[in-house]
Amino acid sequence: MAVVLWTLLLWVICLPVLVSGCDVMDHEGSRVCGARVPGDVMVGLMLPCHGSIQNLTARTRPESYQCSDFALVPFVRSLAAIHAIEEVNAAGVLPGIHLGYVMCDTCSHSSKALQNVELMLSHNSSIHTQCDYTDYRPEVKAVLGARYSETSISVAKLLSVYMIPLLELGGVVYRDDDYGKAALQSFLQDAQRANVCVAYQEVLPFQFHPQHNAAEVQRVARQICSSSAQVVLLLLKPEQVMAIFIEMIKTNTKKIWIASDSWASNGPLAQMEGINKVGDILGFMFISGKSKSFDNYLRNLSVPPGGYNHFIEEYKNLRFNCTPECFQNNTPSYCPSNDLLKIKSPKACEFTDPQAQNDDT
Repeated sequence: MAVVLWTLLLWVICLPVLVSGCDVMDHEGSRVCGARVPGDVMVGLMLPCHGSIQNLTARTRPESYQCSDFALVPFVRSLAAIHAIEEVNAAGVLPGIHLGYVMCDTCSHSSKALQNVELMLSHNSSIHTQCDYTDYRPEVKAVLGARYSETSISVAKLLSVYMIPLLELGGVVYRDDDYGKAALQSFLQDAQRANVCVAYQEVLPFQFHPQHNAAEVQRVARQICSSSAQVVLLLLKPEQVMAIFIEMIKTNTKKIWIASDSWASNGPLAQMEGINKVGDILGFMFISGKSKSFDNYLRNLSVPPGGYNHFIEEYKNLRFNCTPECFQNNTPSYCPSNDLLKIKSPKACEFTDPQAQNDDT
């Protein structure tokens, strides 16, 4: 039986003040991951639920990363991971064994993912450096993630020290990371053997924000527009592809685009305004059938006894907390972005306890 598992976000919201953070403090003051349910065998879940890290380049000491840009789609994927584990337990697939899990958010960055390894495998909030790990028996027996290959490559190297397996989930412009560079080199080798000419190569930074990296996007867009090459391979994250497509739409530039797996099935990209003006897009993806049990799970989000899930708490606060001031022209600083305001329930101000609500499809 093949089970595909995904991960979730990590910040805690306390309105009227919105506080974001990737790690949570337990009752003893130790840092812990954002969701946990005990079990006989523990599985680590490590995926992005936020798109970036706050003030990454301004860090002056090795403090905890603060995530930003909560993403709804990765949140649902993380719920699919939890649901899959609960379904395995309910079906008795592993007689006498109850699966548990611990979930951390990578925030779409390798350094944060490596910090998560420490949280998942630590004893008393730290991994003690030693020469021989033969007798080291971490609680987490396997880790699933980390969505982006660049992150997975980094995590796999550290996990290999502890003999912990990592299970990966499922013209050239590429990301400036191990994944992008390796994919580019593989493509160039195959292209050369097939007598395919590569007109140009461009690169975008791995840690990406449309506003902060606007100059890089415009530079790449100008190269694409001015080139006679009609086929463009994009080895990028969905938000990077969207930024490039916005520039293509502005200049009315049409090409044939080859999609890497990271954005081939991205919903927001497929629905972005003017997407039909960029030309033809070719990609490959695997489609699974609709699950009635998962639909029911989404309508009744809860955590098994003895566990916690701050990810679900944050989502319910975003959806059900009454914050009409966030829809005014001059919004307070604690209000979420306009994209996140779209998930706000129209009946939010009719609820007294946001955490008790479930009205989703």
